[in-house]
Amino acid sequence: MRTNILVEQEEHAKYSPSKLPRIVACPASGLYERAEDQAATESVYASEGTMLHLVTSEALDNAEMQLTQQTIDKFSLDIPQRDAVQECLDYVVALRENYMSLGADFYDLIETKVGLEGFIPGTGCEELREVRGTLDYALVCNRTLHITDWKFGVGIEVFPESEQLKAYALGKAAQAANLAKFDQIILTIVQPRLYNEEHIKTFTITPQELYYWLEVRLIPALLKIHAKHPIFNPSEKACRWCPIKHNCAARREQFAANALTVFSMHDCLPSVDVNHILEILDKAGDIRAYLKDIEQFAFRRCTQGLPVGDYKIVHGKSNRSWKDEGAVQEWCMNQGLDMLAINDIKLKSPAQIEKMLKKPIRIREDFTSLVIKPDGKPTMVRGSDKREAIDYRTVAEIFSEIDMVDEID
Repeated sequence: MRTNILVEQEEHAKYSPSKLPRIVACPASGLYERAEDQAATESVYASEGTMLHLVTSEALDNAEMQLTQQTIDKFSLDIPQRDAVQECLDYVVALRENYMSLGADFYDLIETKVGLEGFIPGTGCEELREVRGTLDYALVCNRTLHITDWKFGVGIEVFPESEQLKAYALGKAAQAANLAKFDQIILTIVQPRLYNEEHIKTFTITPQELYYWLEVRLIPALLKIHAKHPIFNPSEKACRWCPIKHNCAARREQFAANALTVFSMHDCLPSVDVNHILEILDKAGDIRAYLKDIEQFAFRRCTQGLPVGDYKIVHGKSNRSWKDEGAVQEWCMNQGLDMLAINDIKLKSPAQIEKMLKKPIRIREDFTSLVIKPDGKPTMVRGSDKREAIDYRTVAEIFSEIDMVDEID
């Protein structure tokens, strides 16, 4: 077994892999960078993720597969942050141990700078020179390449088949000849703080499929950025991180058309025509998203002291909480209350038990047999959502689809 660890710093790239999902979806969005005020505001939310990436890379670089108190104190990590980083480290441990148990030779890379300029000779696309970034973690074993990205966000689920990881995989290969040396590329997202969803997701792709994506999807999108008439294609995926989504003319036109469609159908209501309802639902989601982005833009201006009519920022509603729980318990005892009655005592969660044992047990059968993942609260989403639909058919309808046999052995 051979382990090679490299740590390199990322530099600014015109088309970093993280931007590619929106550029492929809406090429014209590649013309725009974030305004300084927007970047400064967003950096407040991104700084924690940047810090956790640094903690993870330093721990791996120092072969610190269990976070030490020294590291925890150095970065002032709270318990959720510690758990998030440790889950990334546990993933690396499990991956390495799997190949070690097979006696396979492998090497891995940490925080490695990659770029796509090596594919220019074969494609003639000079814009590939501007596609570069820093790959969080990679492992190479024989003809298998693992590409892994840490995601420390909480609210938005990220999937491994994204353009970002495909670009990292191409960047690691560096050129078509190296790409052809692999039989399979395994793309992995580790998102340890994602609520009620799988934290580790993988997607396997062949070198041929990856190169096809480069030629058919990525390169045409890059070439359209600086076309005479850049192509705008507003959509949920394209607009989510776009720096001009609040004042994009194409999106504004789409919003106006959607709103006109919804209001023109209002005279048909209350109608039981499902087609009318379906069209309104499809348009309403886009309208809500557009209005939300406008509200966020106005909110950001208000927080910077810039005028937005007579709008202002105020404190919203909040729930009361205790200032000092120890003092509260003492006060309750003086009031004659039972301590068991005022304290909730419950078994720690599977994730907490994993951390207490300080070893990867996520896939052990004796552990998984004890764990159940309950269904989340039902919510309505678009058909493109990857989650499986809840079957609300009646029992009679379900049994009517079952092929009945004449006799049962």
